Amino acid sequence: MTKADRPAPLPRRGWWLLLVAVVLVAAGLLRGDWGQAADLMTYGNFDAPPSEGQAGVMYLGPGTPDLAVEKVYDFAHGPEWHPLVALGILFVVILAWRTVKAPDLGARRWLVQWLTFVGTRLGVLRVGLVLPVPRCALGVTPLLNCQMCEMAVGACPIAAVQGGLRAGQLPALALGVILGAGAIAGRWFCGWMCPFGLIEDLMGRVARLWSWRLRLPRALEWGRFGVLGFVLVGGVLAVPLGFETVLPFCATLCASGKVLGLAPYYLTTGISVVPEAWPTVLFHGALLLLWAGLTLAVAGRVFCRLGCPLGAALGLMNDTALVRIEGDAAACAACGACRSVCPMGASYEDPGFLARTGCIRCGRCVSRCHRANRRWVFPAVPRASDAQT
Repeated sequence: MTKADRPAPLPRRGWWLLLVAVVLVAAGLLRGDWGQAADLMTYGNFDAPPSEGQAGVMYLGPGTPDLAVEKVYDFAHGPEWHPLVALGILFVVILAWRTVKAPDLGARRWLVQWLTFVGTRLGVLRVGLVLPVPRCALGVTPLLNCQMCEMAVGACPIAAVQGGLRAGQLPALALGVILGAGAIAGRWFCGWMCPFGLIEDLMGRVARLWSWRLRLPRALEWGRFGVLGFVLVGGVLAVPLGFETVLPFCATLCASGKVLGLAPYYLTTGISVVPEAWPTVLFHGALLLLWAGLTLAVAGRVFCRLGCPLGAALGLMNDTALVRIEGDAAACAACGACRSVCPMGASYEDPGFLARTGCIRCGRCVSRCHRANRRWVFPAVPRASDAQT
């Protein structure tokens, strides 16, 4: 094997990030961050009752009724088949819709997305009274997966970060998970595993049924870093501003929370609180419609591009991640083929910060590049013999 054929070594910064991530995760586990993350979740108190005064679904807003934290699962009466059948059909329909006419690499990626979507919803066994699956069975995951979904079995790192900051603590476990995921694969988790990313991809397929497109200015993508700042500052200032039971990002801007958390709550458990909390319901409904409208108009991952704080954080580590997509800039024909298939509107002919941090490693550009100039890179640990070659 020649030096040119060998995998490129992982940048030294990547190893430092991994080391910091391991230390943070260990510190968080020793301190009990896993339990704190579970306490921020909702639906069912068989594994851990909510703390006194704890709000549940999306921390709707001060004084908003929340019936989810009062829900109790009684497994003594045996399974309830109707939710299992309904949700099972939904899972099958999503898989079928996602894989029909799937191109090359996309078929494998969509299968991984679907398996992750189902796996992070093993709480369906809890909903169907089959098995008392704990709410935080998967711990804190590096995915924007709303933990207020009744079927959720893992905590959202953004909610955990806000919860820790609101409590005046360093959210060590959540930060460690984000740093570790970013150091290993950057935004690969966005492209291959994020449950809400799957929802946006499905919406993108619907949007492609018509030819009209809305083109967003690239500068708007700085918004995701503004939202990341809002998460951090909002978590610190939540209590001083009088929002002891509100997670600022979850209760306002999070599109995943609206689709996977709030909408199911308002349509099922919380249907009776809608008349009483109509201003909050209208606010959330307006944000949901705004997201849906933009997603259908742009035919891409609008929230991932403009407003996802987790994607912003992971994207900062794209350049130093273990898993990357690379190519020879000199061999690029600047034909725009990669940009035409990129759900993030990025291009490898664009070396700018927003494009580099926006790439979700979906791999569409790899299969579309006419010159086979894009390739997956899995760097190896540098060896002493490499330095002497």
